[in-house]
Amino acid sequence: MHLNRLSTSAMMRLSLLAALNMFVARMVDHSMVLLHPVVFLSVVTIDLGLYAVMVYSGTLNRTLIAMMIAGLAGVLASIAFGGLGPSTFTYGSSYEGLARIAEDLIDRSLKLWAIVRGDGLSTRFAFAWYERPRVGYLVADVLGAITIVIVGLLARVVRARSREKTADDATSAS
Repeated sequence: MHLNRLSTSAMMRLSLLAALNMFVARMVDHSMVLLHPVVFLSVVTIDLGLYAVMVYSGTLNRTLIAMMIAGLAGVLASIAFGGLGPSTFTYGSSYEGLARIAEDLIDRSLKLWAIVRGDGLSTRFAFAWYERPRVGYLVADVLGAITIVIVGLLARVVRARSREKTADDATSAS
């Protein structure tokens, strides 16, 4: 769906949804809380539901439903991975392990790039200790968002193929 095909009232409802997101960001006022995968994926899932209700009023698109289910699965997976207690928001959480994996991948990529270019890279790439939880949150958020988009694309492809199959069945029956 393109924005230029939306009616004026749908555009106003979409801008209201954007304003609600800005209000939530203003109320929380701390990036560590907003970047936490449970909060981020919950907000994305709620946004998808509100988009389906407010902009697509009257219909509930199967692609959006699949994306919302993937968002809910992402929230549950991040709760299972990191827990939901106060220790999840502190240093030493399991999301630091994700940051260390990302750190190691970046370090290996830089060393490989130095070998290809013929440069010597003597220092090791490392995030600051206070940035590791935030990087872990970002890695989990990006993985969750990519999963939501892929599930939406798969739902769209499956829906198109099922339409083709029913059209083929209808033409062969007549």
